[in-house]
Amino acid sequence: IERLHIEPIAQASANQRAGRCGRVSAGVCVRLYDEADFAARPAYSDPEILRTSLAGVILRMLKLQLGDPLRFPFLDPPGERAVNDGYQVLLELGATDTSKRLSKIGTEMAELPIDVHYARMLLSARESACLREMLILCSGLSIADPRERPALAREAAQAAHADFADPLSDFAGWLKLWDAYQLQSAELSQNKLRDWAKQHFLSFMRLREWRDLHSQLQKYALAQGWPINEVPAKLETVHQAILPALLGQVGEHDEKGVYKGTRGRRFQIFPGSGVKGNPRWVMAETLLDTQKVWAMGVARIDPTWIEPVAAHLLKRRFYDPHWDARAGRVYCFENLTLFGLIVVLKRRAQFESVDPEQTRELFLRHALVRGETEARHRVLHHNAQVRIDAERKEEKLRRRGLLKSESEVAAWFAERVPPEVRSVPALMAWLRSPQGRLQEHLLRLSIADLVTPQAPETVDFPDSFQTGMFSLPVQYVFEPGSANDGATLEVQLGQLGALSEIDLDWLVPGLREEKTVALIKGLPRQLRRYAVPAPDFARAFLDAVAPGEALMHQALATFIARVTVAAISAADFAPADLPEHLKLRLRVLGPAGKELKIGRNLSALKAEFAHAAQAAFTARLGELYNRDSLLSWPFELPTEVRSDDGSLAYPALIDQGSSAGLRAFASLEEAQAQHAQGGLRLLRIHLADELRYWRKHCALSSTAVLSYAVVDSAENLRSEIVEACLLEIASGPAAELRTQAQFHQLSV
Repeated sequence: IERLHIEPIAQASANQRAGRCGRVSAGVCVRLYDEADFAARPAYSDPEILRTSLAGVILRMLKLQLGDPLRFPFLDPPGERAVNDGYQVLLELGATDTSKRLSKIGTEMAELPIDVHYARMLLSARESACLREMLILCSGLSIADPRERPALAREAAQAAHADFADPLSDFAGWLKLWDAYQLQSAELSQNKLRDWAKQHFLSFMRLREWRDLHSQLQKYALAQGWPINEVPAKLETVHQAILPALLGQVGEHDEKGVYKGTRGRRFQIFPGSGVKGNPRWVMAETLLDTQKVWAMGVARIDPTWIEPVAAHLLKRRFYDPHWDARAGRVYCFENLTLFGLIVVLKRRAQFESVDPEQTRELFLRHALVRGETEARHRVLHHNAQVRIDAERKEEKLRRRGLLKSESEVAAWFAERVPPEVRSVPALMAWLRSPQGRLQEHLLRLSIADLVTPQAPETVDFPDSFQTGMFSLPVQYVFEPGSANDGATLEVQLGQLGALSEIDLDWLVPGLREEKTVALIKGLPRQLRRYAVPAPDFARAFLDAVAPGEALMHQALATFIARVTVAAISAADFAPADLPEHLKLRLRVLGPAGKELKIGRNLSALKAEFAHAAQAAFTARLGELYNRDSLLSWPFELPTEVRSDDGSLAYPALIDQGSSAGLRAFASLEEAQAQHAQGGLRLLRIHLADELRYWRKHCALSSTAVLSYAVVDSAENLRSEIVEACLLEIASGPAAELRTQAQFHQLSV
């Protein structure tokens, strides 16, 4: 950073100012500070070598092989810090390496008679085919700014200079000024060119100096055989060529409205700059420290340009390694910093090149132990199934810690997978190789490889639950306190009505002993003492009583009363207070496997879905068991029917008043009750003439007619007698009617 602070002058400078200054005789010097202040000042100003960058001096000393600058016999030797700062500048420019040896670029830079930064720009422009523009810029930046800003005409000067400003880049403003100057030089005389410069607040002498220096640099470039582009280069290309020389002077606009630069610097764009709008990233030709740090000669840049040209200066930080199942690799995030300024934030990178050992550990754990990969291979498929079986075993037994630790299983794989395999693509390549095909079987897991030897068997926790004609899938979850805890049966809507309350109450075999113990412990204390110890008593009960005859607590009450002297009944138990996992959980599925409801109360679910279950079953069976307005026996009716998905229903006739109907019921009890009424309705229709005859000709005694006259007419009495006879004779057999032959036999 260049400093432009107001500082006291040295005594020699003060004495020089006290000279004659054009006077012809001695005079009087009045200093506006006291004599003590004057005496405290240094005798002489610091030599230039102590106040400026030594990068150019060191570069030429290296080129001339003059040895270590700290040992060179300067008249005023610079300090070690100044020399180190010079070396740091050369390192940034790529002129030297970290061992302070001259590079190829540094050798070429030493030949150029301009500032090292501008020399680096020229060499970069030579490779980027924008040497024409860079010659203009370097020669212009090497002289004093030709744009004048008189204090009394600052606004007019600013308006005149606006013709050469560019909102994206101050460097583009230099190029515009050069083009305007060249155009006027070709058309105007010397005097008129002076007038044009004065009119635009430009220094004519500095413009001429600019042209002379440009001519010298251009001759040098042509002498070296450097190609000077004839077609104007894009501004973006020019900026990319400038950037390698200004890497220490880039900055990012932050939320506080200033630019955060390298080495912790903070600066703002100089108000006189043509760049507007506070671009996100900028580079500056000069950072000038007055009371604030201002960026002079600013241009908008793309931060992606920095990494290719600053690779030798960037520091990389890798963090947060993580597994990517889709790619089958370990990735991490990478931050790139340039002298403390983050130029790349959280970029994804492969972790294998950063830490191969940790990469392999993560690969084994995620890809092989957990199976977190989308790759397909018979070994991976086999291991995934074994892993599911092992996890199910832990869920069924309701115990954690049965599975071996991931580190143990990872060590098992590490012994079998070659050490150079650290990703799924590498694993697939090895498995396809001749050696991999021979050793493929070594990677196949078994239950014993995943489960500790102390784990019990799970034969009492079947994957399907048998109830009546159904075999329902069972899923086990071990999450105490969760609504999912316990065993869950998947029930189709059409199967719901046929489920047995008793079968579900006895659970799966593996949970029966725990439920029995819980029932015993729930007894009142005076009764519980007859069934202790509870675990032994529970095992004796399960050995002696077969499930399916009654609800478990009813059967347990009978067993305790039989083997002890306790006066106990089923009402003494509290099955509703049992832990939730000791009640089977029912997941009711509708059409297309859509989940309708989940609950543990079978009776409530049956009541809620009774009509829906019947409709679903009827829809699957079609119109065969969904008929209305029947006047005669339809066809032979089975006691039960089963649909393609295994759902069970019970066909039955129904009474529709003047006719009968046919439906398939989910409940056997409801079907039997409805079928008797429907059968009687068909009998009434079939025997209509006979019933009409007896209603007219049924003989009644005079006593009966007189006694019934206080209630109703004799005609209604005959009808009720006929109906009563029909019910007495046919109501029982009507419930058993299933064939047309049975119907005709009953109606004869």
